[in-house]
Amino acid sequence: RLGELLADFHTLAGVSVPVRTASDQLRAVTDLMPAIRSLDVALADRLSRLLNRLGRHLPLGDRRDVLSHGAFRPGQVVVDDAGRLYLLDLDGVCRGDAAQDLGSASSHLSWQAIRQPSRSVELGLIDQALLAGYGSRGLAVKTASLLWWRTAGLVQIAARRFRRLEVADWALVPRLIDLAESLLDCSQRSETR
Repeated sequence: RLGELLADFHTLAGVSVPVRTASDQLRAVTDLMPAIRSLDVALADRLSRLLNRLGRHLPLGDRRDVLSHGAFRPGQVVVDDAGRLYLLDLDGVCRGDAAQDLGSASSHLSWQAIRQPSRSVELGLIDQALLAGYGSRGLAVKTASLLWWRTAGLVQIAARRFRRLEVADWALVPRLIDLAESLLDCSQRSETR
């Protein structure tokens, strides 16, 4: 149902909001880098290399802008007593690549799997169900674009752990970076096919 809700949101028309591009995403994460560099130079170097690679391989997307949440993650949906779903935190709503919201959700699910390894299988199934629900509405995104946005989301999550001084999570950040590097490798391989 979450994927269906997101697909329905993406097809809303007549809403005038700013466009947000992959380049905008990179700029937002780059703005977080000074905090990391002052706390862990080695991790900052790894993240900088990832940002450079992301910048060289911007997604082409579907060549269609959709109404986008802008920072979607599954925790931004609530269910009322009647079972209706409500999408929260729409302050970043924009027009953009549909893969942006799906990649963001997927990156947050991956982060939760790193933080809660005992739930990693369950969280992976949620990720698959989200994509299946989205596709059930007849919408699809390009795999390379989804991988790019998911990677960018992981890099942003990693950077925010330092910007927010979430010290307890710092030991997990290298795993986020490992996953981001692996996904970017997959994305670039899919581009060459």
